[in-house]
Amino acid sequence: MKRRTVLKLFGVTGVTALAGHTFWIEPQQVRISYHNLSQHFAKLKQPGIPSGQVLKLVQISDIHIKVIDRFAHRVAAKVNQLKPDLILFTGDIVDRTTTLPILEEFLALIDQAPAKYAILGNWENHSNVDLQDLKASYAKYDCTLMINESIVHQHQTHRILLTGLDDTVEGKPNLLQALQDVEPEANHLILAHAPDQRDLLTQPERQALARFKPQLMLSGHTHGGQITFLGFAPILPRGSGEYIRGWYDDRAPQLYVSQGLGGSHTRARLGATPEIALFEWPLFAR
Repeated sequence: MKRRTVLKLFGVTGVTALAGHTFWIEPQQVRISYHNLSQHFAKLKQPGIPSGQVLKLVQISDIHIKVIDRFAHRVAAKVNQLKPDLILFTGDIVDRTTTLPILEEFLALIDQAPAKYAILGNWENHSNVDLQDLKASYAKYDCTLMINESIVHQHQTHRILLTGLDDTVEGKPNLLQALQDVEPEANHLILAHAPDQRDLLTQPERQALARFKPQLMLSGHTHGGQITFLGFAPILPRGSGEYIRGWYDDRAPQLYVSQGLGGSHTRARLGATPEIALFEWPLFAR
């Protein structure tokens, strides 16, 4: 066999293997990322003192649920195995009006004991999902959909302030509205689907954050780049800003960007394995 033929054969084999991995293997994998927040919070000036109690949070983002298949069962099973105290859905959970019954099937697979909170992503807004119907679907499984609002969640003897914002791409986020009826708490988490929310805060919103001092913002949206090459993401969706995935704790509020679990148009993945994030939050007392 000629050398040129051999090289062509290797080339075709390599491309085929890469395509198989991108479209069929990696999209079906689920990675659990573990985060002990003590090391990140050490950089912050805390409004309270450590209590010794820990809150376990699980973040589910960008699953774009369309069917209850083996992947959906695998995701639910892994979440259940983690036994979290809180489950947080950070947007793009559904991306069409017809999938609310499928969302309910998915929620039914998840243990009902943990408290659950959700926010909107750009696709819930873009696809014109009826928000009242979406709220009702979540509520059937004790999940609260937050749109520019804050809720105080009680965990044992501690209060955690959860602030859920609308999406920056297709929605109308309003941090001042979200904070208007609450007081600062020693433990404060912000949920914002698109990570560029961190850079789009107005001066009044920044002043409000200086008063509330949230420790962390959780986002998704980017899918970790979805198709990456040696860590480089050539295409990112609008609303990503300078963020791709993982930790951005250079300034407050510290930000974690999940790689998410699915895809809006295709579930293809390369170098951005679907992710469930688990956070261990050392709670503070005033």
